[in-house]
Amino acid sequence: MDSRLIPEKEILRDFFFCYSSNADLSALERSVAAGGIRNPISVLAGDGGYRILAGFRRFRAAEAVGLESLPCRILPPEVPVERLFEEALLEQASQGEFHPVEKARVIRILTRLDVPRENIVSRFLPILGLAPKDGLIGETAALLSFHPDLLEYLERHPVSLKQASAFRGFSAEEQAALAGLGTGLQIRIVELSELAGWMRDISRGRGTALEALLKSAGIPELVADRDLNRNEKIASLKETVRRERYPTLESWNRKILNLRAELRMPDCIRLAWDPALETPGFRLEIRVRSVKDLGEVAAFFASEENRRRMGEMLSLV
Repeated sequence: MDSRLIPEKEILRDFFFCYSSNADLSALERSVAAGGIRNPISVLAGDGGYRILAGFRRFRAAEAVGLESLPCRILPPEVPVERLFEEALLEQASQGEFHPVEKARVIRILTRLDVPRENIVSRFLPILGLAPKDGLIGETAALLSFHPDLLEYLERHPVSLKQASAFRGFSAEEQAALAGLGTGLQIRIVELSELAGWMRDISRGRGTALEALLKSAGIPELVADRDLNRNEKIASLKETVRRERYPTLESWNRKILNLRAELRMPDCIRLAWDPALETPGFRLEIRVRSVKDLGEVAAFFASEENRRRMGEMLSLV
């Protein structure tokens, strides 16, 4: 295979085969500035110059530090481009997993290369770590329709396709608002995707836009509250959205708290429940350290009034 130094100005900037994210390249730039490019960039020769097939991050780093010539591996023109791209993906897969947004870009590239759909399913989806199912082509490619701000947020986090899909159904402006919320509070993707699902349920149920929901719930004021730290804001945000999703939860939980207070449980008994009321029933924890504790436990459960109140609690949880 032909390898040589190619002037940087002869390398095309069309980036047709680029699927990698615009992640921080500062470390790579320092490495290239100190020792150059150790692993040559793979390029295809053409009339107008050389098109990069693999090595975009290395090229960006070299361009940033001002390298005038780059070591390049010129790929054989007689090998089909589809096959060369497949080999590049296999090499990348051996180094780590593809991000869902990268998978979406790969599928877009394959579509533009007119690779038959059955080949994408049977040969390329497994390389991307996806099951060879036709439906996953559209589901994955749909990520590229997201607002650029949301795509940028997603690429900064390890995210599954299922978590990323939680942002479907929102308009581009709403996706940007969710990305701003996630970026501003540094919310983990698993939490933001859960919040997005809740907000979508509320918006659909009320027939209102996300912006109206955020305003009515006081979310902008919560985010701007200087008296709360980041963790307090996130916890309050989740609790606020949960109440908006289940408006009766607060009153039910208040009733349960009142009933628990009336039980007059001894210190050796603790009672807890899921405040989201998604897990039925409640949990009793009994710690007996003395004969006295045994007597108090026996007396507690012997009380008909206590059993009645606990029955009322079960009807709520």
